[in-house]
Amino acid sequence: MEDEEFNSNILNKILRKVVLPALMLCFKTQWDKKYPDQPWSWSRKCVKLLDEKEEDKFQERLTNTSDVSRKRRMERKREQVLNNMKSEESWNNGKWDIGKLVYALVDSKLFKLDKPDENGKPLSEHLTEIRMLRNQMSHLEQRYDNDTTESEIKSLEENIKNLGIPQSDMDNSIKELQKISTEERPGCSEALNKVKTENHIFKLENGNLAIQLKLYENIISFSKQERRLENKAKNMEQKYNGATKEVNKLKQKVDDTEEENERLRDEIQRLKHELEKESEKWKLEYYKTKQEKDQIKQHADDLESENEKLYDNIQTEIRNLKLIL
Repeated sequence: MEDEEFNSNILNKILRKVVLPALMLCFKTQWDKKYPDQPWSWSRKCVKLLDEKEEDKFQERLTNTSDVSRKRRMERKREQVLNNMKSEESWNNGKWDIGKLVYALVDSKLFKLDKPDENGKPLSEHLTEIRMLRNQMSHLEQRYDNDTTESEIKSLEENIKNLGIPQSDMDNSIKELQKISTEERPGCSEALNKVKTENHIFKLENGNLAIQLKLYENIISFSKQERRLENKAKNMEQKYNGATKEVNKLKQKVDDTEEENERLRDEIQRLKHELEKESEKWKLEYYKTKQEKDQIKQHADDLESENEKLYDNIQTEIRNLKLIL
């Protein structure tokens, strides 16, 4: 078995035996924390309850979105989920794979997963990284060299440590991951090629010496060419894997940007609504103040008129007194 194929099998085994159970525990932990009166069990009843809550959340987000084109994209994406993933019997009976678990945790929008770890990475990003690796392994059927495999295993270990599951379960998951990752590997391809070459030469020992030497030279040349092609294929595969990761990261950034834009649009609408309410309030206060000002002015005018009349009366009285005297 080639190293790359063995490494792929190791990663797949870690995903099945370590990551999948850890994600199941992560989902149950998040659910029970948010809905303590409705504890989670892997049953049709609980899955139906999840569907109902997710649909309510989706309708709420749809109502709060004013952009018509954005609403249509959300509805199309929702329809694809309902027609594909949620139409499967494995969804309804709670027998979820990694893709379904990450969807239920991240894409349902039911849980707050934005709290960063000590490196500033939120739980949602750890879950997304797991899904990206699972998609590469499942759909692209990639093989991994030793360095890439070691890097992926370290990433998975870091992901598991930040799933928010109980400490004892996390410790057991890490132990199992380390156990699988250190399984003994078969002999390398170069050693196998050497054995094949030696066996072939041995079979030709009783033949013509010149023919034996020529065949041996051809075998050595072919082995060198084969190794060069293998190295070239590995380099191309690594470049393709790197490009695929970058594309997936860019796609994720686009999705995150759309979510952020949606949040900002909602915030703008909220502020606009509050401003309109405050504006109406200010208008009422202004008109009320203006009426009170007009009333005070009218009252002042009335007092001034009365003062003038009183002054005239006093002056008349003074003149009359002067005439009497």
